[in-house]
Amino acid sequence: MPELSVEMQKQLLTYADAITAFATAQFIAYTFLLTQGGCFTLNIMKAIWWAASLGAFANAFYIWLVWNCYQTATQGLTPVTFPLSNIQKMRYIILALDLIFTVAIPFGIRHGWRATPQQFIIDCKAVSE
Repeated sequence: MPELSVEMQKQLLTYADAITAFATAQFIAYTFLLTQGGCFTLNIMKAIWWAASLGAFANAFYIWLVWNCYQTATQGLTPVTFPLSNIQKMRYIILALDLIFTVAIPFGIRHGWRATPQQFIIDCKAVSE
């Protein structure tokens, strides 16, 4: 397989960074919505296994994409330089934490992780048509 140009390698590593950033932004938005205690939280609590499964699948897919970008960008190169290897490890750590907490936070809320009992009052009014 022919070696990639330096520009293409940089682009693939930029994609890996972008995927990591998107996954983290998505996790923060998801967590924010869950902790608001609205209809979103109620719907997640009713279908917690679906939410946890889909969240884990999405995060596993992000990890696979980042791994694929990294493998393609470094193919045919001499052993990876130290800083690049550390950056890749940090990407994996961030994505793994996103995955773990995407699954753990809904279960934690369901089982009483909160500062006060009133923190997650779910007020979901029926929508009138």
